[in-house]
Amino acid sequence: MQWLRSRFVRRARRLLPALVLLVPACDFHCGGGPPKKATPQITDSGPGRVEMVRNGAEPRVKLSVGRWKGLRYHMELTSSASFGVSGQAPLRPPATVADLGFTVIRGTANPVPCSGRHCVEERAVFESLRVKGGGLPPELAAQTNQALAVIDGTTMRQLVTDDGEIAEMKTELVGGKKPEPQVQKTLDQVWDAQRHFPFRLPPVPVGVGASWRFTEPT
Repeated sequence: MQWLRSRFVRRARRLLPALVLLVPACDFHCGGGPPKKATPQITDSGPGRVEMVRNGAEPRVKLSVGRWKGLRYHMELTSSASFGVSGQAPLRPPATVADLGFTVIRGTANPVPCSGRHCVEERAVFESLRVKGGGLPPELAAQTNQALAVIDGTTMRQLVTDDGEIAEMKTELVGGKKPEPQVQKTLDQVWDAQRHFPFRLPPVPVGVGASWRFTEPT
């Protein structure tokens, strides 16, 4: 049994670089180049920073996350990246495709207090993680996906603030059982990278034509 646990820890650690690639490769603003001749109004939003470029036309309303207990939704995350040196063709590793299912445990009507804010509590199930493309030989792609299958069925608890920030994301179960501390720590490091991606809602009322961007340290 100890051998099996040690083997799982080693496999989970080896998978860490591949899992981190789930952070979508869009240099963290995912909207093309910055708007022309606009002076951002910088306001704090959690540990990150939201930059309001324009507030949009009247009427304006405050946007916020609203989810209710029992809501279920599915998310597919496809992440691709390229790495290169000036003057050389870039390297393009395989894309990673993750399927996750979410269930709201405590919704907007009964939020969870977290760091002085109100959060929605959700349970996420990692349904699958696979690689595709990148010029991988079929045999190697199959081996990689077989190794990644160790993550299938992993459940996480996450807290989402009213502006879309994921305040917390922690591993609950792996293979239907509470994981060993080393395994949980390894996976939580992966989820911590994911916490910094989701788009943030602006802290001020906005109307049609509004635009903003955010930065987040990782």
